[in-house]
Amino acid sequence: MAETKTILLQKPPAARWWVMVMGILAYGHFFMIMQLISSMTTTVMGDLNITVTECTWLLTATKIGFAIFTLLGGPLGTRLGPRRTITLGLILNAVSNLVFPWGATTYAGAFTLCLLQGVGGGFISGSAIGATCLWFPTRSRGLATGIFTGLVGSMFTIASVCCPMLVSSG
Repeated sequence: MAETKTILLQKPPAARWWVMVMGILAYGHFFMIMQLISSMTTTVMGDLNITVTECTWLLTATKIGFAIFTLLGGPLGTRLGPRRTITLGLILNAVSNLVFPWGATTYAGAFTLCLLQGVGGGFISGSAIGATCLWFPTRSRGLATGIFTGLVGSMFTIASVCCPMLVSSG
């Protein structure tokens, strides 16, 4: 069996709070985009001329990519480091978001871009949460995780509140 190396931090990294803030922004961005698409289902259905079932599969594509690549994002974050893995996730999300107006004119294009968004979110998730757990001492780990998940959760609310304004603005 291969020997596993364990590194114990003598002192928590000074930048751990900044790393957590960057993780929150990256992870929150992914969840805001996911929530926006969920909130715009009637618009998406009309624009693509698809059924409710097909629209549900679009939303599911994001979650499938997210679930699979969260499993890979953690080990990849360990191997490459959280900065590179989160950056990869942000690049995937940025590309899929920038291409969405032109690439999502067909159902297959929209499905592929939703899947790509989920993959990007999975890379962010596996690394950002892992870094938060590892870089904080045991006593402050619960507080850090609570702040992290609470702020990411608030991004859902922001997206839900802003989405009707975006849809009605044309």
